[in-house]
Amino acid sequence: MTKIEKVLYTAKAHTTGGREGGASRTSDGRLDVKLSVPGTSGTGTNPEQLFATGWSACYLIGDQDCGRQKESQATG
Repeated sequence: MTKIEKVLYTAKAHTTGGREGGASRTSDGRLDVKLSVPGTSGTGTNPEQLFATGWSACYLIGDQDCGRQKESQATG
């Protein structure tokens, strides 16, 4: 198992009620959402959408870092 040498960031969130009319809020208040089941007429976001946005943001950052590394290798 890999040992983590330095924790850069820790996120905390609290969820109540689950995906059927529940809600989630981060400890800093920057994310505060109502939850709904996918494919229903509920007014909230479904957990799958939250996962997809977080994953795609992390993937994009990794992709950009790779591009910067390739660029510096080509010019360096």
